[in-house]
Amino acid sequence: MKVSSIPLPQPPSGRKALATYESLLAAAERVLAADGLPGLNSTVVAAQAGVATGTFYTYFADKDALLAALFARRLDDISAAVEAALAGEALTAGGLEPALRGAVRAVLQGYRAHATVIRAALARIPDSPLLRAVYWERHQRASAEVGRFLRRGAAP
Repeated sequence: MKVSSIPLPQPPSGRKALATYESLLAAAERVLAADGLPGLNSTVVAAQAGVATGTFYTYFADKDALLAALFARRLDDISAAVEAALAGEALTAGGLEPALRGAVRAVLQGYRAHATVIRAALARIPDSPLLRAVYWERHQRASAEVGRFLRRGAAP
């Protein structure tokens, strides 16, 4: 599947801006955990983050943009754990089967740890081109990494 040309969310570069961005993401996660997707809105997230609602819109166009940034972050966390499990050392130390078991374990642990965010994002995918773009872009990255690992494992 071709990845959409929709620009994916990017964190800001300045130290203060990045701190505010991170605060908004953390607040969004707390709101999702407490109130689910129906409770996720700019006013509540901004209040939880200790900033004005207008500040929310400095960083995110809408709720889907916020959720896309959070979804991308959590999928990246899971991918990093899988990549660590599939590192060349894992393959040479124990072989293919233990490395793959470690990767599956990393995926399951990641999905459990971030279930609230992942469920909320998946629920919005049918209506949100941005969330679909995040999903497919991360899917392609993960597929490529697994493909590289399997080629390394098959090499003589």
